[in-house]
Amino acid sequence: MKKKITKISLILMVFILVMGNLFCYRNVSAKANDNSQKKKVQKLCNEFRDLVGYYVFYNMKSDNVQIVFDFSKEKDRCTMMKYTYSKYGKLNKRKQNNLSKKLFGKTLSKKVTQLIGDWGCVVPMIKVSKISKIKGSKYKVKVNIYSVDDTDLKNLKYEKKAKGSFWLKKSSKAKYGYYVNKITLYK
Repeated sequence: MKKKITKISLILMVFILVMGNLFCYRNVSAKANDNSQKKKVQKLCNEFRDLVGYYVFYNMKSDNVQIVFDFSKEKDRCTMMKYTYSKYGKLNKRKQNNLSKKLFGKTLSKKVTQLIGDWGCVVPMIKVSKISKIKGSKYKVKVNIYSVDDTDLKNLKYEKKAKGSFWLKKSSKAKYGYYVNKITLYK
C-alpha cells in the first residue's frame, strides 16, 4: 500500500512539473513573438515619419483636429510617396511602385514628385504604444507622435504633439509583415 501511494505521488509530481514547464515556455515564446511583432510594427510606423511629422507640425495647429489617410485611395498613397525622400532619396516610378506595393499592397498609376528637405533640429518621432488585434489578420496600432529637439544631444527634449492610429493587415508579402490600410492622426 505504501509503495502504491509513493508511486502515485511520484507520477503526480512529474506530471505537475512537466505541465508547469509547458505553460512557462508558452508564455516566454508568446512574449518573444510580441516583442518581435512590436519591433516590426515600429519599423513600419517609422516609414511614415515624414508624412506624419509634416501633417502634425504644420496642419494640426489647433486642438480637436483629425486627419485621415485611407491608403485604398491612390490619392493618399501618392501623398505618402511625396514624403519619402529623406529615407530613400530620389525614387523613379518603378521604385515608387515597389515601395507602394510593399507598404500598401497596391501600386501607383503615376510618378509622384517627392518633396526634398531637412527637418533641422526638431525631428518628428513615432512611438508605438499599443497593438490590438481587431479581427482575423487586422490590427489597430495606437501611436504617440513627438517632436524631438536634438540641439543638445546629451539632453534630448521630447514634446508630445499628437496621437494616432495605424490600421494594419498582416501579410507575408509586405515589407514588415503588415500592409497599412489607414492612418488617423488627432490631437
